[in-house]
Amino acid sequence: MESTADGGDNQSSTSVVEARDFIKFIVRVVPAILEGETGESNSHELRNACNSAEYFECIKKFLSDSQIRALIVSKSVLKDEEEDSSGTDSATESERDGRVTYSIHLNVQYTAPKLISVGFIKRSGVVEADKKIASQLRVLNLSDDSPFETLHSFVSNAIAPYFKSFVKTSGKADRTNECFNNNIQVFLL
Repeated sequence: MESTADGGDNQSSTSVVEARDFIKFIVRVVPAILEGETGESNSHELRNACNSAEYFECIKKFLSDSQIRALIVSKSVLKDEEEDSSGTDSATESERDGRVTYSIHLNVQYTAPKLISVGFIKRSGVVEADKKIASQLRVLNLSDDSPFETLHSFVSNAIAPYFKSFVKTSGKADRTNECFNNNIQVFLL
């Protein structure tokens, strides 16, 4: 940092988005991904979780620490699914009764089969205040499927076709790129 003439500090680094602004983003995005709708009760529970001291610190660290690349927001429904066999209306009703809990973590790991999560992966070191939040993140839906099924689905249905279309449209056919592309394609299959 450099000192200015008036004694203040002139920061040469970029400004990080405020945690409160990022929480607003989370409260809009997570219920839409996990539920397909933004229920008032779920948004309230999620907002409360984000504002708890422990999770608020996780969010701040994710936004500003270039070593932290992922933030995971997990949702757990505390009621057994057998009791909700009458359909989606009872599941929505149980969520409105406050039986939904959210947790926020900085590490990606498999924890429980009935836990669904949304992963936010930074595209660069920090989430900057002067750019749109959505443009600085990759969002990943981690369902309650087995980790193998989830990985296979992402790679075979999204990542491999995306990479293959890039190779096809780039049109670069020199030997180095061709070997590299073949190795990557074998890896993705």
